[in-house]
Amino acid sequence: MPDPADGPKTENLIDAIELAKRVRAKRRSKKLSIREAAEVVGVSAPTISRVERGHVPERETLLRLARWAGVRIDPVLHENARRVRNTVVHGPDASTLEAVELHLRADKNLSRDDAEALSEMFRLAYDALSAKQARSKGKRK
Repeated sequence: MPDPADGPKTENLIDAIELAKRVRAKRRSKKLSIREAAEVVGVSAPTISRVERGHVPERETLLRLARWAGVRIDPVLHENARRVRNTVVHGPDASTLEAVELHLRADKNLSRDDAEALSEMFRLAYDALSAKQARSKGKRK
């Protein structure tokens, strides 16, 4: 029998690390500063910063950020949440940059720093090649 002195057992329904990854990936894919993202979402810059460090905000802010970053809140309410969450690394509307960054961060074979370095290299290469492609298309018209 549980010891009543231990207090009620609570279950964390939101994966703060997943939320942090998604908010950061969305912000970076849109090339927004923390302040700019905060303005778009309608929250304070310190709130975005705290969430990116793993803090779960109050309900209204959580819902705003989740909607903006494409994070589904409802799967975490079910027993099989971990299985569901692990099969969907990014939402269907994720940009290429956002999808790659999320996959790199989810890779268990990479440290956080290595995933960050690869993400930055990919972002730079993608920007350069997509700009080259856009210039090329402009010359053909």
